[in-house]
Amino acid sequence: MADDANMAPIISLIIGSLILLIIGAFVTTFIGTKLIISGLYGEKKLTEKTESEIKAEGDKIEKLQKSINKVEEEIYKIESKINHK
Repeated sequence: MADDANMAPIISLIIGSLILLIIGAFVTTFIGTKLIISGLYGEKKLTEKTESEIKAEGDKIEKLQKSINKVEEEIYKIESKINHK
């Protein structure tokens, strides 16, 4: 690629290194942020959780989904009453 752009090899090396550094900074920032947030919430890695913890988490998610569905239904009912007036 450097030959196609009539670029000196050292310039190509510098540009490539800069691109890799920028990409590495984004990845490090994302992973670091995720680790900090999970540490603040006291979350465990999936491999550290027991089967009962995973099942309990699934049950909580299911209950939340049911609650969200009920709220959506109520909003729909309210919107229907408002639109019919």
